[in-house]
Amino acid sequence: MAVSAPNCAGKTIYFTDASKTTDFTASTWKWYFGMGDSLITNNNNPVPYIYKQAGVFNVKLVLVNAQGCNSDTLTRTVTVNPHPNADFLLPPVCVTDIVNFEAQTTSTSNSNQSDTYLWDFGDQNATIDNPNTSTERNPKHHYSNAQLYNVSMKVSSAEGCDTTITKQLLINGSAPKADFDILSNEAICNNQPIVLKDRSKVKDFGSVNKLEWHFEAPGQSTYKVITTSFTPDSVYIYYPPFSNLADNTICTITLLAYSGSSCVDSISKSITLLPLPRVKFDKLSTMCIDSAPVQFIQGSELTGINGDGGIYYGDGVTAKGLFDPSLAGLGTHTIKYKFTSVAGCADSLTNEIAVIAKPSIEISGKIYLLPGQSVMLRPKYTGNNLSYKWEPATNLDNDTIPYPTIKPLNDITYKVTASNGLCQFSAYFSVFVLKPPVINNTFTPNGDGVNDTWEIPNLSEYQGATVEIFNRYGQSVYYSVGYPKPWDGKYHGADIPVGTYYYFINLQQKGLKPLSGYVTVIR
Repeated sequence: MAVSAPNCAGKTIYFTDASKTTDFTASTWKWYFGMGDSLITNNNNPVPYIYKQAGVFNVKLVLVNAQGCNSDTLTRTVTVNPHPNADFLLPPVCVTDIVNFEAQTTSTSNSNQSDTYLWDFGDQNATIDNPNTSTERNPKHHYSNAQLYNVSMKVSSAEGCDTTITKQLLINGSAPKADFDILSNEAICNNQPIVLKDRSKVKDFGSVNKLEWHFEAPGQSTYKVITTSFTPDSVYIYYPPFSNLADNTICTITLLAYSGSSCVDSISKSITLLPLPRVKFDKLSTMCIDSAPVQFIQGSELTGINGDGGIYYGDGVTAKGLFDPSLAGLGTHTIKYKFTSVAGCADSLTNEIAVIAKPSIEISGKIYLLPGQSVMLRPKYTGNNLSYKWEPATNLDNDTIPYPTIKPLNDITYKVTASNGLCQFSAYFSVFVLKPPVINNTFTPNGDGVNDTWEIPNLSEYQGATVEIFNRYGQSVYYSVGYPKPWDGKYHGADIPVGTYYYFINLQQKGLKPLSGYVTVIR
């Protein structure tokens, strides 16, 4: 089996049967190319096949005679080589430049030999000293006319596989004209954008391919921006990083327009940069929701520039500039401090302020105690990280705990204050020390104004106490809850007979037994 050369992917390879037989006459040739493809012929002419990819393939040939008998099978390994990956860069150039072509080819050769190159610069005005072709990898050429040229590069590998690539090269004219408009105001604050519109063009042929913007100000480092991708009349917005300008400063803007490495023109214009205020904004203290409105003083301007003195913005800031925590509401709020100079230049900072809830205390009614009795006061608190203070400390086991034990001798009112460090809330406990009822055994309801009712001193202190009186037959002649009006010796509006009656008084106090005895009615 014979194989034509070179063996390159994508190109036709010819296979020929080179078998020599004396006792076998082939009438059919079966070819198998190792890619899943096969071909059957009835002659020994060269067989064409194109491998679409590089690689190593096993090619098999089977000969068949007229009787349908196969000869021995012949297999041969065929190496198909890849084409070089060809590419090159086109530099931005003008008619006075020497063009430096730079190959970007990746070699695919399996040998140690280098690829070879053949360049065609497409220059009809080439000369012997400045030829139109080159075999260098990275050649140079000078074009005498400004126009478009078709440049081709052919790369061949050591195995004979080649790739050709053609690109269009623009040779720009020799004289660009730099120009631009300043779209910003004549004087702007130093933190505002400088808006520029490019007006640069090439006088004769071609286009500008690079812009260099230079921004210069006294005492500042030059700020430079290079642009290589743009369209004519493009608008550019820049923020030169100039700092600490103490006064109105002239900023010089210079534009360099290139149509190639050696073809360049420049133009300069100026704009006034106004100085910026510089502010600080100290930390804001946490406030209680019921605190009185305050005036912020934490913001200030550091350079001494004249201006509005600074204004605060945010939740809870009133029209008069006060911060009202109740207006802001609970939570963390962002406050902005902004200082604006007389020229209208501003600087600002933000800070956060937290508004927290005040504690709450819930108390359930009055407390009644017997002489010598003690009890723990148990209000219900709402809040975090609370501290406590009870006043007065009289008859308390501890005046700084949430639930003190008291043992008062007389009626007293306690004040408890809960505080979270910023907010506080107070509540009052009224404690009543109950005195024992004083029961008289006789009274004279005769209408003389003296001892006409059965008075029971101190009984009114026992809320809910019940008083019931019976005659000697066990019949109830009087019943009262709380004893708001002493008994006047009547039953259903009529005087009861003189005699002895029996009482039963339930004080309705835990730990106290009911009182019972007799009372004599005398007239």
